[in-house]
Amino acid sequence: MSAGATAFAFDLPSDKALAFFRAKGLKGSFAWQDMRAAEHDHDFTIAKMADMDLLADVRAAADQALAKGVSLQDFRQQLEPLLQQRGWWGKQEVADPATGEVVLAQLGSPQRLALIYDVNLSTAYAAGRWASVVEHHDTFPYLMYDAVNDERTRAQHLAWDNTVLRWDDPWWQTHYPPNGWNCRCSTIKLTEADLAHMGRSGPDSAPAVKYRDWRNPRSGEVEQVPLGIDPGWDYHPGRAAVTHLAQTFTDKAGSLPASIGATAFRLLSTRLIDGLEQQLSGWVDAVLAAGLPAGRTAVVGCLGPEELAWLAVRGEAPETAGILIEDRLLVGRKAERHELAGNALSPDEWKQLPSVLAFPEQVLWDVRNQTLLYVFPAGDDTSGKLAVAVNYNLKKTGIVNLARTAFKIPSAHLSDGIETGAYEVVR
Repeated sequence: MSAGATAFAFDLPSDKALAFFRAKGLKGSFAWQDMRAAEHDHDFTIAKMADMDLLADVRAAADQALAKGVSLQDFRQQLEPLLQQRGWWGKQEVADPATGEVVLAQLGSPQRLALIYDVNLSTAYAAGRWASVVEHHDTFPYLMYDAVNDERTRAQHLAWDNTVLRWDDPWWQTHYPPNGWNCRCSTIKLTEADLAHMGRSGPDSAPAVKYRDWRNPRSGEVEQVPLGIDPGWDYHPGRAAVTHLAQTFTDKAGSLPASIGATAFRLLSTRLIDGLEQQLSGWVDAVLAAGLPAGRTAVVGCLGPEELAWLAVRGEAPETAGILIEDRLLVGRKAERHELAGNALSPDEWKQLPSVLAFPEQVLWDVRNQTLLYVFPAGDDTSGKLAVAVNYNLKKTGIVNLARTAFKIPSAHLSDGIETGAYEVVR
């Protein structure tokens, strides 16, 4: 498809789309193939634009276009004189910084400005939509792929049209639109009632993913690219930024004062949960594949402000708010005992702990064991129970809030425990 102007209409964006775009840094690059796909979530770049001041000017124009709904025509009229004046226009000889080779390259042109406009606005909108999906996934648990359905629509994208999957289906990690240069596809959020009105009893099965080899002309590396997706577009706009946020939070969770960590987690939880669960999913898979405990830990969330206030009344003052789990809960002796008893958490339930800690059904205090209990529905009249020891001295890590056990119990057991005084209600 040509790099001309898309027919997609950009309305005023959500705050989430604008926040995504404004969080980007600046990074020079010689070719679009030099940056990994998800790096575009972190940095604004234009191929062969090495002048950081000029790059900042173009980014400011794209920011204005996004924030104020500036049309492509006005975007061009603003930038063309600037780029021509600064000498970044037309075909020119430029040196490849990687090889020193001088090549004749296309710099500024109406087509390139259309591409800059389309790529940055479409990915910002996609990231904004994704942030909304994460925030409202309890109400809208499904997404439907929505193609434009005209003569310009790619055949593969047309085949995906009206496909309905859960919002957290792995298929979206590579197929969340846009899926290529000038792709106009999007997604629509759906409720359970929406599915019923469509005559569906549940989501579809994810379309089979077939791959083709693509050789990156810059690195020589051969990559597997899903059929129907342009090279460099097999990523999830906005997801990498959330992952980066989660990694930053994970790195700092053990050093932030408890009150700051708890408040930050509460304010950012809708953005953090998805990123933390991405991280935890890989960690859980690696632990289960290894089969033996090796002292690995993972951050799964934070104590809430309510827990801190309740503990303060008791004279307890956690040093940090972050909550860790150890791999031995999944593959150690405790895990084996719970497997034999039939009350072990499933891999998917382990992976969902960040959601459990952010939105527990109940938080209790285990009087005998002196631990916080985070309770969540587990189905079949059972509840999941995650016991967290506050200010636990973990040899390799220091003072932490450590998950000591996690398993399923009859829901009635918790109710009985509250009545008998074995558990106190925290929130």
